[in-house]
Amino acid sequence: MLAAITLTGGDSTDLHDHDRVSGGETARVRERCSETLARNWTSGERDGVEFAYTCPSPQRYRWQWYWDSCYCAIVWRRFDRDRARNELCTLLRAAREDGFIGHTIFWDGPVRAAHRRPPRMGPARARPRGRRPFVAVAARRVGP
Repeated sequence: MLAAITLTGGDSTDLHDHDRVSGGETARVRERCSETLARNWTSGERDGVEFAYTCPSPQRYRWQWYWDSCYCAIVWRRFDRDRARNELCTLLRAAREDGFIGHTIFWDGPVRAAHRRPPRMGPARARPRGRRPFVAVAARRVGP
């Protein structure tokens, strides 16, 4: 079983000899990745807000998902940096004024602040669980 495949230089994980694949196999994996990303790409405009992102599963999960978009942007950078940037910019367009970005963005519904409610906080002394600012990690990987 393959642990990881480095498709081009950089960001590689060390592979053991038994994990290495031939150049032809690498080319086929790259091609399948590119085809899947392109097939699942969606774009449009909703309430004056442009969006463009990769659907994880167009038939079942057609919405934009925070973590999925970050990972897709990182992979898109191998094939099309403009799409990688668009993926992240679309995610940021869904942010509330205070910077909160929900886990799921429903671009097929109205884009309103009411749809971007803050998480339930519980008692006043409770603090929201922080999550790693993965969009910043993805933006750094995608580059300028």
